[in-house]
Amino acid sequence: MKDKAIDKYLTDLEAEFSDELNCVLHFDLSDYPTAYLYELQEKWNNRKVVHKTIFKQLFLLAALSPFWLIIGVASTYLTNNFWLPKVAFLFPISVLIFVICLFRVYKRFGGIQKQEYIGQLIKKEIEKRERSDFQSIPLW
Repeated sequence: MKDKAIDKYLTDLEAEFSDELNCVLHFDLSDYPTAYLYELQEKWNNRKVVHKTIFKQLFLLAALSPFWLIIGVASTYLTNNFWLPKVAFLFPISVLIFVICLFRVYKRFGGIQKQEYIGQLIKKEIEKRERSDFQSIPLW
């Protein structure tokens, strides 16, 4: 019984630390080489773009879902209830897709605040190293 608990714990740890950007939250960035920090910053920028794009698409889906009801009501008066059952079925489906996808995005990337915090940590460490490199250059 204890072996299963240990295996689950190790699997959870492996899943958590498989993402390089999430490791920033757990380890000291001063141990990373500067080139790797620039690489992490580029990965973070890419993830930020993907994260924002997915959120925009999901909110567009959520904003457009009430239009299914409007189309359904309009079709009631224009087509003798032919489209109403079909369109009324699409409204809860689109809301369900929105909620499921939003949960999956949050589970995969975390919230926007978490992503911004990771970016701030990387940026601060790079700036700290640039300041220390600039100060170590002798000015004759």
